[in-house]
Amino acid sequence: MKNLYRLIYLITLLTTNCQLLTAQHINNGPVIGALTESSARIYIRTNQAGDVVVKIDTNIAFANPVSFSDTVRTLLDTTVIINITGLHDATVYYYRVGINSVQDIIEGHFKTAPLVNATGNYMFTFGSCMNSGNGGMVDLFSNMNALHPDFFLQTGDFTYPDHDANFPQVNSVVVNSYRGKYRYPGIFDFLRNTPIDYVWDDHDFLGNNCSHNTRAQYSATHGTNGWDTQVFDNPVPAGARENSFNGYMNFFPGYPMVDTTQGIYHSYRYGNVEIIFLDNRSSRSPDNEIFHYDSTDINHPWSIVNV
Repeated sequence: MKNLYRLIYLITLLTTNCQLLTAQHINNGPVIGALTESSARIYIRTNQAGDVVVKIDTNIAFANPVSFSDTVRTLLDTTVIINITGLHDATVYYYRVGINSVQDIIEGHFKTAPLVNATGNYMFTFGSCMNSGNGGMVDLFSNMNALHPDFFLQTGDFTYPDHDANFPQVNSVVVNSYRGKYRYPGIFDFLRNTPIDYVWDDHDFLGNNCSHNTRAQYSATHGTNGWDTQVFDNPVPAGARENSFNGYMNFFPGYPMVDTTQGIYHSYRYGNVEIIFLDNRSSRSPDNEIFHYDSTDINHPWSIVNV
């Protein structure tokens, strides 16, 4: 009889573990972007195929919710970007996210933008150069979240995926870079309650000190009178630029772009504030320069030669 009880217990344990392994859950997100006075976009990544449902209500008790749904894109890392429309300006909305029959997995809130030209007291927070990933960043995002800002503007180097030498010419590395952005230490609670906009810089576009289609390398030689440091740009591998653009369009819930063949620059209005994201990296020219230091020249030891 004891052996029978042990067998039943083992079967129950295995069944429970299998259910946990196969349960539907959200791996990344929600991330709220493309905020306007009447709409928003919400990015979500799940662990398996299915339909994602987002319930929206102005009442925290969800007395009269409106539902928006879409099917997970299995070929795009089981992600979905759901368009939320028909909202009222300057209004706090609460939302709950579910997958298929598993409802209300994650919840959060956001506030829609005020009408264009409306005056008010608006709070924006900013970020860039998110490289360290240490414990201090958790406090940083917790502190920003406690301010309840209207917007988070990420101005580039949203993590440093170019630490992997295969970024961005290997598409799977680009895909993984967006996973990394959304699970950055301390950022989950912040992004589920704060709309974000984002434009890349060098490390999250093509690589360190990159131009529109090159990335920089350095060499230093020591001569009789000093050092020559040469900066020269090498073309990025075929497909690298396209992979970065596709990653942004597929995995970030951004605003409509002006011309994605040239850059991800865009602009929009938040009340009486106009926000312009330039994307200088996509337009930057290559560098080919030599920085020469002559220790014998007391007055002008440095010279720059363009080659």
